[in-house]
Parts: sequence; C-alpha cells; structure tokens
Amino acid sequence: MRESKPLIRYQDVVFQRDGRRILTGVNWEIGPGERWALLGRNGSGKSTLLSMLPALSYPTRGQVEVFGHVFGTYPWENIRKRISFVSAALNRFLSTLNALCVFEIVISGRYLTIGLYEEPDEKVQEEGARMLARFHLTHLSDKRFVTLSEGEKRRVLTARALMNPAELLVLDEPAASLDIREREQLLSSLQEEMEKTDKIVLYVTHNLEEIMPFITHAAILDDGRIQTAGRKEDVLTDRILSALYACRVTLDWTYGRPWLKIAPNNN
Repeated sequence: MRESKPLIRYQDVVFQRDGRRILTGVNWEIGPGERWALLGRNGSGKSTLLSMLPALSYPTRGQVEVFGHVFGTYPWENIRKRISFVSAALNRFLSTLNALCVFEIVISGRYLTIGLYEEPDEKVQEEGARMLARFHLTHLSDKRFVTLSEGEKRRVLTARALMNPAELLVLDEPAASLDIREREQLLSSLQEEMEKTDKIVLYVTHNLEEIMPFITHAAILDDGRIQTAGRKEDVLTDRILSALYACRVTLDWTYGRPWLKIAPNNN
C-alpha cells in the first residue's frame, strides 16, 4: 500500500465524445518517484486520459486531481508549468516549429514557449548544448525543423521537453511510426537522461518493447477502464497480456526490457 499521498489521482473518470463513451470509470493513482507506462490498444483512450492533466480535455464525470489540486478550484496555468508534454498535440504548432532551427526549439523548452522570444543566458545555452549532445543532435543545431527526418524531429521535441524543469514528463507515443534505428536512438537517449533526473514519467505506448528500464510501473487501459496497475513485473505477465491482446503471448525480459512473442496457432 502506498504510504505517501498520490501526485495524480483519477477518480471515477468518464469521458464521452459524440455520444460515444471512451472512458467508462477510470481510477488510477500515480505517486512520487513512480514512472509509468500506460498500455492499451489503439483507440482505447490513452491520449484522452493524459490530456486531462493540463486540462486539454475534461472529464464528462468524475474528477482528476493533479499535484493536490482539482480543476476549477485552482489556477490551472500553474499546473501546466509543472507538466512537460511530447505528443501529437504539438502538431498544431507545426508552422511555427518548421520556421525554427533545432537549437531554438530545444532551448525554448526552458521558457515553456513554442519559439524563442528572449536571449537565453549562458547557463541555459550550456544546458541546451548538453541536451543536443544527449540526443545526438549537435550536428543538426542550425538546421530548420522542416528539413529533419521524423526520427530527428522526435528527438528534438523530446530534448525540448527535458529542457523544461517540470516535475512531470508525459510522453505520448513518442516513438510511433519510427523505424527500429530511429526508435532505439530515441529510447537510448531517453534512458540515459532519466538516470540523471527524478522526474515523474507517464509513457504512453502500445508497443511493449518501448518500456525501458527506467519505467517502474505499468497500467493497462481496456474497455474504458484501468484494468490492471502496479509494479511492471506484476502487470506485464503472459496471462494479463494475452487477455489484453486476445491472443496467446509470452514475454521475455532482455536488457531490462519486455519483448513480446506471439504463440503459434492463435487462430
């Protein structure tokens, strides 16, 4: 049983859009020092659930508590400053991003802006240079965002998020659509950086192999609810995952990561 007060709490959260219920009663708590992978099939509502943290979406019913506050009872701008996001929601700023160079985008994370509107001091520039090196972006520092590959863009946006001193880092399918090489570059850099910080992490994916060693917990969202949540070793089991994917699977742990195998004769 958790002794400390949870930093994030979903209580009986229901979300409905266009007459369709996407979330049907989510209960979930995230405590200090925990780093979660949120798993679920496509369309299960993972992104919707996490978009409630910065109040980009609102529960139809139920309550979301973030850092001890409930939306409507506290200035949510102060909450947003404590959350750093990497998600498809950034696509709405694509025209602005495309006009910027890599270094400007990464540095802007410190100021919680899309684009750089003030001269960064020497300390911020040094941290930006370190983050570029961490994500293998130094040689791209002066390149425009629009000229980058998809993998390079993801690394830039992840580096930008980590420039933000926010306590909570939300990574919403950061490796989606990347090829294996691009994915592994991103995940390796992320693992190295997470070893040097105490940020809370929520990592959304439907690919188990993206769950790096820094992840401590896992939750499974299915049928609109959190079906299972806890330490990753207790949640990521053959039985639980076979039920999630509706086929017989086995799991191997190699290099601290789970790798899924689909058993033959699953027809």
